[in-house]
Amino acid sequence: MDEESDFAMRPSLFENAIKKSHYTDFSKHRNAIWYWICLVFRAKLSHLNLKALPIVEERLPHLYFKHQSTLLTSYETLDPHEIQIKEKEIKHLIAKLNGIVIKPNAVFSFWKNIGHTKSLFLDVTNFASQKIKGTTPAVCQVSNLLYWIALHSPLEILERHRHDYDLYPDDSRHRPFGTGATCIYNLYDLKFENKTDSIFQIFMTYQNGILRGELRSLTLPILKYEVFEERHVIQKNRFNEYIRHNTIYRKTENTKTQKIKIEYITENHALMVYEPPEDNEIIQIKTLEMGDIAL
Repeated sequence: MDEESDFAMRPSLFENAIKKSHYTDFSKHRNAIWYWICLVFRAKLSHLNLKALPIVEERLPHLYFKHQSTLLTSYETLDPHEIQIKEKEIKHLIAKLNGIVIKPNAVFSFWKNIGHTKSLFLDVTNFASQKIKGTTPAVCQVSNLLYWIALHSPLEILERHRHDYDLYPDDSRHRPFGTGATCIYNLYDLKFENKTDSIFQIFMTYQNGILRGELRSLTLPILKYEVFEERHVIQKNRFNEYIRHNTIYRKTENTKTQKIKIEYITENHALMVYEPPEDNEIIQIKTLEMGDIAL
């Protein structure tokens, strides 16, 4: 067996944690074949009416919001071959997204603009790629950044799916837990719509291990956004597994009128694949059955 094959077959910390876990988000109803058939059919049907948005190289005049993320967190240990694969995939993805223009009433769809290219999924290096065909670590990193950017804009989220696992402690995060978006081809998409009178544009770059994204607009921004979490709790079930929950809210401030609006965004429930810090309060769950999700 060559060295590259050994890298691809080597189990990750994530995969080992899932193998020994009683918790699974793919339990009970999600294991039913009809559930998956309906899910795929719904995804394909919603995909038919969408169009890939145009790409324009010239940047719109105003920066609406920007953010960046690192290729690897302090808790990730990837082999050089795996790092090379992830970098290659990220560059491929941002080439499909750079300069996308979202006009009024237009809908952005991650997969409609990316498309399904065989080159993106040739190399599988971790649990997600091996067990769930149609996604990679690079896809998750790019979709996470896009969702975070969209949350700091008037773009309306039409479809977003949360991650089912909490992989890393908070000291490696620069945004609240549960503000990412998972995308799986033909199943889970990230979509948002421009219901304003302005025009928006997405730009992403990758250099020296840093993925940068920005949202630009035709008009000067007058809204400021703050995304925060509430009702954070960690629960421990009878199998000594930790389930993490929180609720995400957004505060919007109009800089002209000084009016402030706080709105509910989403809630998250995820299996932690690491031991929670000692300063977190743990709630014991006594009624959780095998395969159930604590809500």
